[in-house]
Amino acid sequence: MASSAKSRSKKLVALKDRLNRLLAELDELCISSADVFEVEEQ
Repeated sequence: MASSAKSRSKKLVALKDRLNRLLAELDELCISSADVFEVEEQ
């Protein structure tokens, strides 16, 4: 049981890290998109 919980915990940590990286990438894309939109407006 304990090893199952430890395995699940490791999986959750890995998934959280992946989610954080994806959110950071999405944030960068949104910033880039906003910059492009601003340039197109001028």
